[in-house]
Amino acid sequence: MDVKCDAISGHLVGHSSIQGWRSNMEDKHVIEDLNLAGHSILGVFDGHNGSECSLYCSANIVNTLYNSKKWKEYKNKYTEYMTNKNKSHQQLHNENEKLKELNTLIGQAIVETYITLDEEYYNTVINLYNNELIHYAKSFQPKIKFDINFLNNKTDIHDYFFQDFMVGGGCTAVCAIITPTHVIVG
Repeated sequence: MDVKCDAISGHLVGHSSIQGWRSNMEDKHVIEDLNLAGHSILGVFDGHNGSECSLYCSANIVNTLYNSKKWKEYKNKYTEYMTNKNKSHQQLHNENEKLKELNTLIGQAIVETYITLDEEYYNTVINLYNNELIHYAKSFQPKIKFDINFLNNKTDIHDYFFQDFMVGGGCTAVCAIITPTHVIVG
């Protein structure tokens, strides 16, 4: 069992993990301050069929979030609002419509980040295994009855590789973005 305590954005955050009966730990987490004062991210990535996907997601979620259009829009609107209005966090908390807009942008940024991570991980796995799969399939061509030319199509490679060999794994992600006024979970 692994138990730790970290400080982020002025808060103490405790976390623990246990491997259970598996031969290795498939789960990962992230606890980081974000590039905006008072904002942090906490995430748990529950790996399935290996730790590759959870490791990839935990290592890339923050930069993927930073590059999302909705996070950039949120950051700009939040910074502009706090700077131009010279509002304290308590004053912002009392302005429901602005909070609703800002919190909606964070929720959209989380969704956009998940979709991008999913696409990037999928493409990474496909690129890593394309050459290996073609080599593997060609080595068995005399033993299996199919035309090797079908492997030249990436969709067919995906179908053949993932459906017949079940390689790649995945993870379930739960992340929370902590702002000075709210916690938004996706």
